Amino acid sequence: MYNNNPLVSVIISTYNSEKFMEGRLLDLINQTIFNKIEIIIIDSGSEQNEKKIVLPYITKHTNIRYFRKEERE
Repeated sequence: MYNNNPLVSVIISTYNSEKFMEGRLLDLINQTIFNKIEIIIIDSGSEQNEKKIVLPYITKHTNIRYFRKEERE
């Protein structure tokens, strides 16, 4: 269960890091304070498929959010 007042905000900026994305998410999900964390993923115009990896986690956990920019910053 997610606490709507997160203790920690984790920002993941990603660009062409598809092979690392699931490991990052699992590391955060397995933290003892996961219910007090908000995870914000910023896809900076990646040419890979990070979104496909993130989508199942977004539907399961309300404290994970995904945003995509079409251009790399």
